[in-house]
Amino acid sequence: MRYFMTSAFLLVLLVSQAATAELILGSRHQVATDGYHPRWSPDASQIAHVAGDWPDIDIYLVPAAGGERSRVPMNMGGDLSLTWRPDGEYLTFDAYNPGNGRLDIYTVRLVNGAVTRQTHMGAFGPSWSSDGSRLAFGSNSDIYSIDASGADLRRHTITPGLEYYPCWSPDGTRLAYAAERSSNTDIYIVDLATDIETRFTTDPAQDARVVWSPDGQWLAWDSQRTGVRQVYARPVAGGEDVCLTCDHPEGSMADWAPDGSAVAYVAEGGIWVLELEGIVANKPASLGSLKAMFRD
Repeated sequence: MRYFMTSAFLLVLLVSQAATAELILGSRHQVATDGYHPRWSPDASQIAHVAGDWPDIDIYLVPAAGGERSRVPMNMGGDLSLTWRPDGEYLTFDAYNPGNGRLDIYTVRLVNGAVTRQTHMGAFGPSWSSDGSRLAFGSNSDIYSIDASGADLRRHTITPGLEYYPCWSPDGTRLAYAAERSSNTDIYIVDLATDIETRFTTDPAQDARVVWSPDGQWLAWDSQRTGVRQVYARPVAGGEDVCLTCDHPEGSMADWAPDGSAVAYVAEGGIWVLELEGIVANKPASLGSLKAMFRD
């Protein structure tokens, strides 16, 4: 093999390319004509979402490829946000407690609609760790988590600002969330081993509703930087923002498919799915591999 450029130029080009990340957007299709808070099932066969007008709000399941949806058999109402328990047999959501008029978190068993209350402190925005051992949520302006039994309450943020809508990293070592600092809301990440908080977004617009990609390499979130909400994605290690929903007048509430091949989101009043033809977060090439490229 021979190259028709200088070795120095090729080396710079290769290192530059190796340090970048690539996300190739594919086709889109609508799976529900109304609804919000889409969440993929762990087996990727269904997308749970919420539909209806408050307080008559229900949870529905629709095939990921589109088709007739079914209602989850329960009666709760309220402003629901969703997450699947990793076993795929339960959905966890927040809803208004009729007894005290505040949000708390509940879990519903899909086969029979049986509901179990998870929190008793005023909580919203649930997120299960990938192994199902802990449930994170927002409460009293901070991020907390409990174990699967509802015990072992832990506080993960201690700041004067407001933190909400946490999302576990796939390896369970970090939480990403929206945080209000100095009248602006950005995305932050906290390392659970060190309690070190890192700011991820710095745009002066409001950023919220962050989700990790299944491989832990990307974050997607809502941003109002153009004056309307759209979903953006960026490698966790750094790089350029990619707008996932700018083909629509507005987009929000993204969720990655379990294998990372697609993203569900809300746009034009319904639930859409964006296929991802490629998603790569490259590591810098080794010196040995670069040397091999210069051999005849």
